[in-house]
Amino acid sequence: MGFLLNDVIVLAKNAEHLVARDHFYSLGKPTSHVNSRDLKFVLSKYNLKKFNISEEYLNKAMLSDLRKLKKKYIISFEYFTKLLNFKKFSSIDIDPQEEPTFCVDVTKKNVNNDFISKADMIYDTGSLGYTNDPIAGLNFLISLLKVNGIIVHQSSHNGFIKTGYFQFNIQFFLDYYKKNNLKTIFTCFGFFSGWLKKISMGKWKIDIDENPNLNRIKKEKNCLYFVAKKVINKK
Repeated sequence: MGFLLNDVIVLAKNAEHLVARDHFYSLGKPTSHVNSRDLKFVLSKYNLKKFNISEEYLNKAMLSDLRKLKKKYIISFEYFTKLLNFKKFSSIDIDPQEEPTFCVDVTKKNVNNDFISKADMIYDTGSLGYTNDPIAGLNFLISLLKVNGIIVHQSSHNGFIKTGYFQFNIQFFLDYYKKNNLKTIFTCFGFFSGWLKKISMGKWKIDIDENPNLNRIKKEKNCLYFVAKKVINKK
């Protein structure tokens, strides 16, 4: 799916559950579709209040610089992690052509200690659905996650009939994380048939919904977001 404005909201909102912001990892190297104009709008004081996101956790110097930008610069995902006050960002991907920080097959068991309890936050860009063994991939990710760390999944859902090898419903994640002692803290759907709509006065509206009705899910292309927190180490 790439890095979208919906991701900005979900990641910023759920990063507030973190104890530390030392190292952010992504599964898949995010391609950004976010420009400076739209990011400024989403992180405006009005919308931060609307989405119940505290400006306290954002990097104040970078936020000030962002608000001064006039052109539609593409905002890299690494830039965004710094805006969220993370000290370091690393990407993981199996494809060397993507030029990730670490070229790793997350479904293999021979992963070394370099990937044990390193991540304060993990963002699965939808790459889990492209692995040949999603459960093995999830086992890798929760081993990578520190205690008190947050993992965010963006999973293509209704309407993405040509995307990946697997698509996941909420119950898949609920059952897996309950079994592995992670606490579910947030779920929502992002809608992409009209996920960014022009409204009055040339303003913009971000279209995410925590409790959409079934009729809406069936009619519109959407993406599931699922967020869990590691409260204790896996036994």
